[in-house]
Amino acid sequence: KEEEDPISSMFADIKGDWEGDITYSWNDSVSVGDLYANISSDGPNLIIDGYFVFDLTGETVGFSGDIDDGGGYPWINATTQSGGYFSGEIDIEGSNGSGTWSHLPTIDGIWVGSKSK
Repeated sequence: KEEEDPISSMFADIKGDWEGDITYSWNDSVSVGDLYANISSDGPNLIIDGYFVFDLTGETVGFSGDIDDGGGYPWINATTQSGGYFSGEIDIEGSNGSGTWSHLPTIDGIWVGSKSK
């Protein structure tokens, strides 16, 4: 039986710093914020750590989690420091990704990002 490549080598190209945008609903309107993240390896696994900043309030929310094999593409499965969720998929060739997030109990939105270096 062949040994499967660990995630960290399979998706090595996505490691590095990422930046992007988030949207969120606030008082019946959609607002935006900034997203910053870093993808690194801790041996065989890939981990993501990052934060987003709400433009209106300046509040910062951190998130962290793992990157799994979503069937040939990297799938982010993370939680926010407030107990919310952050997930999505990454396009390796395009060095970009997108997904959804929530900041419990009331705010949620989408995110898009790309590798900055």
